[in-house]
Amino acid sequence: MVNAIKGGIRGEIMGNKISLVLGGARSGKSEFAEKLMYHSQGKRKGYIATSQIFDDEMKYRVILHQQRRPKDWKTFEVMHGAADEMDAILEGADTILFDCITMYVNNLLMDHMKGITVETLGVSDLETLQKTLEADLDGMFASISKFQ
Repeated sequence: MVNAIKGGIRGEIMGNKISLVLGGARSGKSEFAEKLMYHSQGKRKGYIATSQIFDDEMKYRVILHQQRRPKDWKTFEVMHGAADEMDAILEGADTILFDCITMYVNNLLMDHMKGITVETLGVSDLETLQKTLEADLDGMFASISKFQ
C-alpha cells in the first residue's frame, strides 16, 4: 500500500491512505506533514517539492525544508505535469509527501496564464484552466490508486 501523505485529515482512496494538512500560510503544515511521514511505515520515502524559487525569501524557505528532511528521503522536484511523473515517483517510493498542492496549482495557473493579461482574460481561458487542473489532478490520483 502506498501512503500518500498530505497531512492530518485521514481518509481512504481506493485502498491508499491519504492525509491532508490544512492551515494558513507559514502555519507549520510542511513540518507537521514531514513528521507524519517520518513516523510512517514506509521504507522508501519520497518528497515531491513543487515550489519554484522566485525571490530570496522563497530560496531561504526551500533551504530550510531541505535541511529538515532526512538524507534517505528521495526528493522529486515537480513544478507541473505530476500526472505524467507520478508512476515513476511511486516506483521509487512507497510513501510520498506532496508539498504543496497550493504551489503546484499556482505553477499550473502561471503556466497557463503566460501571454494572457487581465484585459484579454476570457471565460474560455478559465474553462481551459479548470479542465487542465482537473485532468492533471485526476491523473495523479489515478496513478496513486494503482499502487495498493
